[in-house]
Amino acid sequence: MGRYPFLTYAMKYLEKRKSLAPSSKEDYERKARFLNRTFVDLQRVGTVSTSNPKGMTKADIFAYIQWMRAEELEGSYMAKNLGFLKQICAYAGNNVFAQIAADGEELPKRTPKDLNSLSEDDLKLIFEKVEELKGWEGEVIRFLMWMYPFTGLRASELRLAQVEDINLQEWSIFVRHPKGEIRYGKKRKAPILPPARKAVIRFLKAREQRLKSLGISKCVALIPARHRDGTAGFYCSNAFRNMKKEIMEKVNMDLEDRRLDFHIKTMRDTFIQMCIDKNPDKTPAVSMVSGHSTTKTTETTYGRIRNNRALSDVQKLWGDDISGPAPENVKNPLIEKKFDISGYA
Repeated sequence: MGRYPFLTYAMKYLEKRKSLAPSSKEDYERKARFLNRTFVDLQRVGTVSTSNPKGMTKADIFAYIQWMRAEELEGSYMAKNLGFLKQICAYAGNNVFAQIAADGEELPKRTPKDLNSLSEDDLKLIFEKVEELKGWEGEVIRFLMWMYPFTGLRASELRLAQVEDINLQEWSIFVRHPKGEIRYGKKRKAPILPPARKAVIRFLKAREQRLKSLGISKCVALIPARHRDGTAGFYCSNAFRNMKKEIMEKVNMDLEDRRLDFHIKTMRDTFIQMCIDKNPDKTPAVSMVSGHSTTKTTETTYGRIRNNRALSDVQKLWGDDISGPAPENVKNPLIEKKFDISGYA
């Protein structure tokens, strides 16, 4: 297995999963490298007995769980890591997770995580900074920062979009490469909400000028990247992440009392939460245009009615109804206490 058995098993396992979309495979490969580094470090300090998934014991699994809890990781994140670890152990012929289940021992479960959307002020900061960017990369970053929070697209869904997918008549974008497209994903249309529409027009004009300057007459990619052979095609996922990182650092240069950290996925969370805030009754519609099969996924992971809104809505159901039984002989405890004070007449 070599020096890093965990990484070796993980990469072989991912190679066998032919149905994985390229972007999903990249995500799993990053997770595999992260878990490999983690277990190598934990083995070095004696927290676990091995970093080889074939030889991991129950004690190793629970030591890893204890480490995650000490790092104050969210339950959902812990559950995702354990789910992937379970798959790698099983692939290596180790049924340690089946043993844990048979013994009736509990593992961290996925729970509704805290909402992670950006505020209107956060978006305003981002939009102000993207206006300072120059050149073609500046046009691309500006387009991304407007499109993601006002379409709800996943990172790869916009990155792999074709120019013909944009419909300016109905202000929509056709998602031809949804998540899980080989197995379960369905192609759909997503809205381009009003705040992003000027940015779309601006980008399409910049795109036309860019291709003309490169001497390229035709390119199917909505966001064309110039390749070394002189042609234009799609950007790679790392390029998008680097552009997001660039604008995030520019935003944080002007922040003194806090730091604004976000991912491209945070923009999707923001789209969903903003739409639900507009009208929680429309959650099924928001779920559908976001590419979710049920509202459970939407509300558990991305956005849900806020507590204050729920409280207000429930109170409005009753309005000023006072038909219920009124409490009898209820006195204000502060007044009663006041009259108990010695010398008060």
